[in-house]
Amino acid sequence: MSRRSALLTLGGAAVGGAVLGTALSRLSGNVGPRLFGVSATGTSPASADHAGRIGATLGRTVDVVSLFDAWEWRNPFPTAAVTAIREMGATPEITWEPWHPARGAEQCAYRLGALADHEPYVREWARAAAGTDGDVLLRFGHEMNSDWYPWSVTVNRGSPDLFVETWRWLHGVFAEEGATNVRWVWCPNIVHPDHPTLLAACYPGSDVVDVTAVDGYSAAEYGTAHLSPEGVFGPTFAAIDAIDDSKPLWINETGCAPGPDKNDWITGLVDYLSTTRVSGLVWFEIDDAEKPDWRLTSTPATTATARHALRIW
Repeated sequence: MSRRSALLTLGGAAVGGAVLGTALSRLSGNVGPRLFGVSATGTSPASADHAGRIGATLGRTVDVVSLFDAWEWRNPFPTAAVTAIREMGATPEITWEPWHPARGAEQCAYRLGALADHEPYVREWARAAAGTDGDVLLRFGHEMNSDWYPWSVTVNRGSPDLFVETWRWLHGVFAEEGATNVRWVWCPNIVHPDHPTLLAACYPGSDVVDVTAVDGYSAAEYGTAHLSPEGVFGPTFAAIDAIDDSKPLWINETGCAPGPDKNDWITGLVDYLSTTRVSGLVWFEIDDAEKPDWRLTSTPATTATARHALRIW
């Protein structure tokens, strides 16, 4: 199922950083401000422009811009993109993926048990992250309860214990390098149908997680096309709340494949989430010719539907 906020933050927080800080510090049962975000293409400053155009099209402020970066590429920490995202009033999020994107799940170099071999690269990133002013969300090892990534706990000699050990090691390296501005996003895939018993075993601990999140899509190829938004996400929300309901709860990737029900699903998702404690919604707004068009802006009709739905978010 592989798919691919502020000028001033914390000490002098303006809109994006203040909203994020409030969301991270709130207690369970007090949703606080709801955040809207989009996934953007690439790790250059152009990602901020892309996200800004989406926000203008949808008539909704973009609070979070989510970027993807693979360890295999050995890109430096995207300082310029992070700065540009903050300057548009949003908070940057990086989905940091230990793999070669073209080589599937079985990759020896990126086994959970082998990631410490990449420590020089990890420390370089941590130092660079520490050198930026303001929060950076880091979503490491997302969808770990799946079987399509090298860090998945069911393939490539992985296990829940190794995932937790690796997460805590990585968190420790960032702390040693002074990157206390990094906020850690733990994000499994929906438990329908992916290994519902694994979530608790994969949770690294409340002391090293800042945001809990979920990835889930509506599409026939994933067996979720017939499900309502509550059917897609409800079981996973309940499972996460049973593990740790003290953290903000987000949807960190979602989308709906083209079809006659897409408009209804978009409206239904926002309506459903408004009845939950979910405080962040990040839409997969990337146009990939090889994948279904998940975007809110895929057609004039879906764009109009999303503009209307997001007025209550």
